Amino acid sequence: MRRARVLALLAGALSVFAVAGGSASAHSDFAGSQPEDGAVVDGPLTSVEMRFALPVEARPGFEMLVDGVAVVSSWAALDVERTIWSGSLSEAVPGGAITVTYAVTADDGHLIEGSVGFTAVAAPAATTLPPAELTPPDAVVSTTIPSTTTVAETIAALTIASPPVGDRLEHLARAVSLLAVVLVLGLLFFSSAVLRSGVPGPFPRLVLSASALIGASAVVELVAVADRLGLDVADAIGDPLARGPAVRLLASVLLVLAALAARVSRPSSAVPIAGAVIGAVSFAFDGHALTFGWRPLHAAFSMIHVVTASVWVGSVVGLVLLGRREPEVTRRVIARLGRLLPLTVGAIALSGLAMVLMIHGWSLALGESAWGRTLIVKISLVVVAGFLGLRHHLQGRRGAVVVGASLPAEAIVLLLVPVITASLVVAMP
Repeated sequence: MRRARVLALLAGALSVFAVAGGSASAHSDFAGSQPEDGAVVDGPLTSVEMRFALPVEARPGFEMLVDGVAVVSSWAALDVERTIWSGSLSEAVPGGAITVTYAVTADDGHLIEGSVGFTAVAAPAATTLPPAELTPPDAVVSTTIPSTTTVAETIAALTIASPPVGDRLEHLARAVSLLAVVLVLGLLFFSSAVLRSGVPGPFPRLVLSASALIGASAVVELVAVADRLGLDVADAIGDPLARGPAVRLLASVLLVLAALAARVSRPSSAVPIAGAVIGAVSFAFDGHALTFGWRPLHAAFSMIHVVTASVWVGSVVGLVLLGRREPEVTRRVIARLGRLLPLTVGAIALSGLAMVLMIHGWSLALGESAWGRTLIVKISLVVVAGFLGLRHHLQGRRGAVVVGASLPAEAIVLLLVPVITASLVVAMP
């Protein structure tokens, strides 16, 4: 029992480290510019090229300043992948200190912002002096030196104002969404397929509360997307960045309606399970599934990963809730799950490995990025839960009843995994 508590505390400490250290990490997909940052080039300058590692949209966009004054420029993608953007100047810039500020949005919703600076040197002007004999000897030559002081309006570089919702609140909403979807889908599966007691089974209040949380978190995400794009929420729903939260909101509506209907009539298993599956599918419409690897394959592995993780989490949480009331039922259920969960854990590991290879490649240098460090924490949590689950599996095969803090410890660790998984979407490899 003491070992189970120690493992749970260790898992909690790891999750706090990941959330504190990884969730605020910045996107780092700017690949360079032409002219390069810090370069000195010969003027006049007519265009600038910006390169990104991932496809981006010019939202909010680019801005160019010459000696601190904004100049008119038009920007367009040079390739179909939208990774190379060219800015054309309406008038050639003969010389000066040039700053290009960018704030663009990747397909997975990340905001990529920063600036590059370089100097353009004006070409020397040709000077023609009059013949010496034409200048009267007693004449006083008056030379006017143009002032080097430029009085101009100072334009601040393009920046993204902190949205009212806030990035951290949006990230928290996504974590709550993923945790609630995993919990609802897992408990519904546990009730219908393992207990065979119908849906929502013995957990109607928990399923209803978690379903409502999915909807509330989706609304927060939609408001954050709308604020980032400068649109109303109704207009933002049609934007690709809002597809994931919009699908989760639909799933929440179906789940809540099904849970309420189950109170007054015989519960149907089709509608709530369909709503939960839609919630799981929604995570294939945002995040790294949009930007790394072949999109259909990455989306398929994402859905497999969420669904199988839900089965594991829901089964363990269901056992904890059931074990206090019906220990004999718990004994039979553990024996039944002993044949199911090893296959489930194997599917989780294979789908997770496939996504890691698509996102990070074969490199083992995970500690060099916030994404990699967060992944290490997630893997550590899964390993801890796996050891606890193996212990319970062996106890079930011997016919023993799992008692004490061991099973709740596994449930706590598993509930931390979706929270860490949500922070992986915030960080970049």
